[in-house]
Amino acid sequence: MRELCVDLETHYASDYSLKTLSSVEYVRDPRFLIHGMAVLDDGKAPFWVPGAQLQDFVAKIDWADTRLISHTYFDSLVLCDRFGVRPAEFVDTAGLARALIGGDADLARLMPLLDLGEKGDDLKETKGLRQLPMHLYDRLASYALNDVMGCWGIYRLLYPMLPDVEKKLLSLTGRISSIGVLRINHEVISAGLQELEAEQQRVIDASGVPASVLRSNQQFSAYVRDTLGLEPPTKLNEKGQEIGAFSKNDIEFNRFRAQHPELEHVWKAKLAAMSNSDIKRAQRFKNISKLGDGTLPMLQNYWGAHTGRASGGGGLNVQNLVRGSATRLCLEAPPGYQVLVADSSNIELRVNAWFAGQEDVLQVLRDGGDVYSHVASAHFGYKVTKKTHPDERQFGKLLSLGLGFSMGWKKFQTVCALGFMGAPPVRMTDEEAYQTVMTWRRNNHAIVAMWKTLGELIPTMLDENNHTVLGPVVLKHECVEMPNGTHLLYTGLKWDHETESWRYMGHHKLTPGLFDENIVQSLARHIVFEQKLQIDALDGVTVVGSTHDEVIAIAPTDRAPSAMDEMLAIMRQPPSWAPDLPLDAEGGWAQNYSK
Repeated sequence: MRELCVDLETHYASDYSLKTLSSVEYVRDPRFLIHGMAVLDDGKAPFWVPGAQLQDFVAKIDWADTRLISHTYFDSLVLCDRFGVRPAEFVDTAGLARALIGGDADLARLMPLLDLGEKGDDLKETKGLRQLPMHLYDRLASYALNDVMGCWGIYRLLYPMLPDVEKKLLSLTGRISSIGVLRINHEVISAGLQELEAEQQRVIDASGVPASVLRSNQQFSAYVRDTLGLEPPTKLNEKGQEIGAFSKNDIEFNRFRAQHPELEHVWKAKLAAMSNSDIKRAQRFKNISKLGDGTLPMLQNYWGAHTGRASGGGGLNVQNLVRGSATRLCLEAPPGYQVLVADSSNIELRVNAWFAGQEDVLQVLRDGGDVYSHVASAHFGYKVTKKTHPDERQFGKLLSLGLGFSMGWKKFQTVCALGFMGAPPVRMTDEEAYQTVMTWRRNNHAIVAMWKTLGELIPTMLDENNHTVLGPVVLKHECVEMPNGTHLLYTGLKWDHETESWRYMGHHKLTPGLFDENIVQSLARHIVFEQKLQIDALDGVTVVGSTHDEVIAIAPTDRAPSAMDEMLAIMRQPPSWAPDLPLDAEGGWAQNYSK
């Protein structure tokens, strides 16, 4: 197979760049212009193709027998979306590096790290220029040729080390990130955007606090102190300076909210005023619906998270489209096709129980029972069912999803008071929260024992000769080998005496509970992603996207019922390394991404 490594150089300006637009908006914008492309073909000397000659160049390539290599999926998006290219395989060397080296995956770090020379300086002088002076044009070409050699070097060094199944996943991620299939319905997303903006304004108005105050942490801190008579929550920034803690992920703010539920309308308004991510994404969807063919490549970053999960890419984050939201409902299958969605049920809960050997939970799952009712029954001391005790069962869900990775009672108290994972708020005293967590831990002794085991095994990863087998994984030097040969990386693992905790990659904390969560999340990722490959191989079925626990595909309308059955059968089949792991899945199909 031909191996073609490319690096594109395109026009950008202050108001037109990948910092101000999503990748798809940028590529389909009328201002889009390619200065040229550096090419390294089958390991030969790199060369430069001027933008004006690019159409002729790509037309002469047999893409059905070509592996397209680039340092991100941006280049493949351009070639697929603007030129109709359909490579046999895709390779993203940034994703390769994240999987095999970890840490930052930019060329400026990787090239010297791998002894591939130095990445040149960005040519900021080209900013805003559509027609480049010859001296700048020549420098840009040299800059791109150096980059493409760095990209090729990373590919040659790392690609052979990637397990075959991951090579397929890398390529599949490239395909769904570069080729749009689902089309955005302009009317649906426009109405959804209006609703989001109206709801944001309603929440702000209901607080009685001016939007300008809500949008300024400094002014809001003064409002909390002077008007509400409360001491605002704070945290330390990276420079060690004390600043207001008002983001939805700040534990200080969440505890503060839980302590003052009577002012929840104010706290919600603060979050609504500060967070425009849903509105911004909906606006970008609306823009894309009127650009090009209106389809949306489901951009993802291969191995975007430490555990191997994909992350949202291209400035859109299609990984967390909420079920029922306009950004989900607006995505429609091509004429004559249906969107099929298969969701792996409670995959992390199941893997966690299996990995630890929590047999009572596993037996409930094997019997097709309701694990949330089972957990609630053990907690309350009487039989709970969804029909007879819905509130208790909901609490069982909080316990099952919240406590599996060693969450402490204080944090559990806070997240429950705020409404954990969409559940109604549950407020507990300190004693109630403490006893709730302790009761769960007594009832799930095997999972708790696994935390203890993992805590004792963390130091073994300091040993260069370490080979500790733990179920389907093997702990080695600064890493954990997964069943398919990939690794969870803990580079630079050391005991930090100042914080009295394990740290890796400079600053990441590693506790027994987090270690368990990393392993379980990675195992779950491998299960769902390898099922995704099997689904993509089904006759008449094409995978067009995925999230952490669901697979999104299209199939001809008359094929949809049987294809759905086959998808569910695949997702209920345990992997060879865990033949007794009880898996389940549910799903459905529709003309749009509504299931």
